[in-house]
Amino acid sequence: MKPATLLIFVGLSLALSPFKLSAAETECGPRETVLEGLAAGYDEAPVAAGLAENGMLVEVLTATDGTTWTIIASSTDGTACLVASGQSWQAKQLPAGDMGAAARGYRIPAPATELDG
Repeated sequence: MKPATLLIFVGLSLALSPFKLSAAETECGPRETVLEGLAAGYDEAPVAAGLAENGMLVEVLTATDGTTWTIIASSTDGTACLVASGQSWQAKQLPAGDMGAAARGYRIPAPATELDG
């Protein structure tokens, strides 16, 4: 299992969390503008991405030297919002075929289809 897979689990967990920021606390903008700002201001680039059950694209960005990280969620209209950010990012290398203790037993739900009604 790639380290990026664990990042996707973290991002999806945050995106699907019942915790919501108020409109005054949420930082949002056009996805391309948000990505450009994080690249210019923090040297961050996407390292992992996943599609949340609610249709949001969840991305983890990190600085090349690992000093900062950001998780954003983008809607289908192209608006990206900050979910979380921090410092001292450390990617973990998992043994092949091992999802890690945090992800064991976690079942990824199948995407909904139009036939599901």
